[in-house]
Amino acid sequence: TEIYTEQIVGSVRCVQETGITEEKFSQVAEIGLRQESDKKVFEQLIYVDNFLVFKKLMLKRNKELELEVIKASQEQEKVKSVSYTHLRAHETPEHLVCRLLLEKKK
Repeated sequence: TEIYTEQIVGSVRCVQETGITEEKFSQVAEIGLRQESDKKVFEQLIYVDNFLVFKKLMLKRNKELELEVIKASQEQEKVKSVSYTHLRAHETPEHLVCRLLLEKKK
């Protein structure tokens, strides 16, 4: 089965490298799918071609996701830390009460 699969993958690559258009391949595949003697071969060619397209799309999406992660991590690095004094300058009366109560407990 592995040898057969390798032959099918090789056939798909060969078809791609020869410059046969998708339209021409579809026409031939339709004829092949109607003939019982060729049906299994053309089904396998279509499955492998669909898998290769799927694999290519997934690899592309994985690269896009990696770039998104890199961008997000770079954005996080841009976030600046602020001093305690800076935070106190923006303290609301409610925050002040809470802070004082917490300090009193210590």
